[in-house]
Amino acid sequence: MLCYAGFLFMPSLEPARRGVFYGWVIVITVALCDFVQSQETFPILAVLMKPITGEFGWTRTSFTTPMAIGTVLGGLFGPMVGGLLDRSGPRWATAVSFALLGLLMPLMALMDSIWQYYGIQISARLVTHGVIALALVVVVPKWFVVKRGRAVALGSIGNSIGQFAMPPLTLLMVTLIGWRQTTMFQGVVVWLLAVIPAALFLRRIPEDLGLLPDGMTREEWERRRRAQPAAGADGDIEVSATLHQAMRSPAFYLLSLAGMCSPFSAAGLNLHLFSFLTDIGVPELQAVSVTSVWLLFNALGGFASGFLAERFGSRTVTMVSFGAAALPVLLLPLVHDAPTALVFAVAQGSATGCALAQRLLWPDYFGRRHLGAIRGMTHPTQNLAIAAGPLAGALVFDVTGGYGPAFLAFGSAMVIACLCVFVSRPPRVAAAV
Repeated sequence: MLCYAGFLFMPSLEPARRGVFYGWVIVITVALCDFVQSQETFPILAVLMKPITGEFGWTRTSFTTPMAIGTVLGGLFGPMVGGLLDRSGPRWATAVSFALLGLLMPLMALMDSIWQYYGIQISARLVTHGVIALALVVVVPKWFVVKRGRAVALGSIGNSIGQFAMPPLTLLMVTLIGWRQTTMFQGVVVWLLAVIPAALFLRRIPEDLGLLPDGMTREEWERRRRAQPAAGADGDIEVSATLHQAMRSPAFYLLSLAGMCSPFSAAGLNLHLFSFLTDIGVPELQAVSVTSVWLLFNALGGFASGFLAERFGSRTVTMVSFGAAALPVLLLPLVHDAPTALVFAVAQGSATGCALAQRLLWPDYFGRRHLGAIRGMTHPTQNLAIAAGPLAGALVFDVTGGYGPAFLAFGSAMVIACLCVFVSRPPRVAAAV
């Protein structure tokens, strides 16, 4: 409902005069769309995994493989979509993509073969990770500079809340009405809460509405620009690197590697944590509760990360968070009951949430003007990692009957991500022309 409050601000192209910067409408819209996008994320799919594989007799690898294929294919669209977002903005690309997702999810209820499942899930992941995920990551940093940390944190909290709230709701719905009716309900949610707000409220950059980032007045902007003689292009108060300039910097490749290791671990845990807990004898209700606590603290950590990044710097917060998130994952094979699983959920969830500051490294290092193109170029490798984590966990389980080696790989990946951020330094980039 908060998103529809944006109607109050739509008639004016100068909302700063009324005390409201339109960038906060963008943040609310992104948060709502991110909440809806969470229905195609692994914590929710994890709840569906056992009932679907149980009904059809599929392995967990079979259930996971189309997600991996769709995610990788979506990543291949990143360079093209990123440039499009820079030129045309996220409005229609996001709205149309959510409309397609809203049509695909109810089709799950009608499937009766693995090939239908493959077609639906590959398409859904392609839309989600080829367009929606990239658009929602790029749009908020383009509206903020000084308050970027808190804006990104608030915009991202929708996904965290969705991953926290939707698994128990999904489990309840699956128990009461079955998984087929549950997927039909998910499609309705997509249409109501994402398609319409995205089409109404998303915009490219504040300059398109005659505004400046953070809602600053022209006088404030000029004062900050004069205080930073090394400003970016067109009098911007931050560096403004082109894609070519960014790719000549070691930081680009270090952040790209960190951006592979982190989602490899996170995606693998997101899909398999619930199943791991039930496999070791934790009842389903307790298992989904532990998963929700993990995601709740992930959301709280993500909310705090933006403010911490503004205070201590995005690099420091990201590095510490990756390091703190690694140890609980490495110790996860020692968990054998719900109480110890709860300790893991609090510790690892908080640290992983704070690692959201990683999103701030890209605009902090390279600026906002060409952020879509820069992030789009990293999208193929990032999506490859997102696909590889869950698939690796499924393969390890199907071969060994457990998740021990997978958790070792997930924890090690977080350590590598921490080291990459530690070694990286903001590049000295000349102002873009």
